Amino acid sequence: MAEEARILLLADSDREAAWLDETLRAGNCAASWARAADEASCRSRLEQEPWDLVLAMFGDGSTPAALPALRDRIAGVDPPLAILADRFEDAAEAAQRLGATVCLRSGGFGHLGRVLERARREQPYRLERPGGAAFEEGQREVLESIAMGSPLAEVLEQIVLLIEHQGDGMLCSILLLDRESGRVHHGAAPHLPRELNQGIDGAPIGPTEGSCGAAAYLGRSVIVEDIATHPNWASYQQLAIPFGLRACWSTPILAAHRAEVLGTFAMYYREPRAPSARERHWVNRATHLASIAISRDRAETMARASRDAVTDAARSPG
Repeated sequence: MAEEARILLLADSDREAAWLDETLRAGNCAASWARAADEASCRSRLEQEPWDLVLAMFGDGSTPAALPALRDRIAGVDPPLAILADRFEDAAEAAQRLGATVCLRSGGFGHLGRVLERARREQPYRLERPGGAAFEEGQREVLESIAMGSPLAEVLEQIVLLIEHQGDGMLCSILLLDRESGRVHHGAAPHLPRELNQGIDGAPIGPTEGSCGAAAYLGRSVIVEDIATHPNWASYQQLAIPFGLRACWSTPILAAHRAEVLGTFAMYYREPRAPSARERHWVNRATHLASIAISRDRAETMARASRDAVTDAARSPG
């Protein structure tokens, strides 16, 4: 495989980790790996980093201590899971329950290599489906609303709710940019505090204007991991911290030609943190849908104005 693959190893002992290292070298496999020895570290690594394969090492017939962290995994969306065991019977029940592939230790890289290659080959498909079938259905519903000519405010709220549904405790907002005034205005934020929405509505854009004002000004994502300490939020902390909002990541919504910023999509969390790979993909989908909705609304507004001008000209005497 040309690109380096990333493996999250669930293993209880250094001996099992050494086996993986030796096997990858024997197969001349371009891969890096990190070990999770318990549930907490497994969850943290899955949330914060992208992985091509999760490999659970069943040593002496016992399951690794980190495996329960995968009980709520979404097959086909989360990184694929492979179980390495001495005998198929040792892993059969867990494999069936978690939708995992079983590799036998005796098969060495001959078994593991095929599983890893397939995982890397399927990676683009997984990233295109960040929330599974329900997420895909939600996107189709948004596109149908746009096609049916639903009011822009309703469509933007639909997008926000779709993304909020993907993560516990996550609150989102969409702001629209008025390029002439250089200010952002409320688009949709059904669950953010009213005081925050009112305080940001009409705020100027600039390199240090919060997360959204900076993202709109710079035309790129602005990730503020801690609102309480980041200088961009010095003038806006009183709108967020009293309501328990501590992190805000904002991404510009770009027109199809990507030269014009139409607005911003922001995600808020109640603890200081950076976005995970999955959350970045949710944002990519959200900004794409919002771009379609805003661009169509603008085109329809311009078309109506043009028709009205023609009608007014036709009615004018002489």
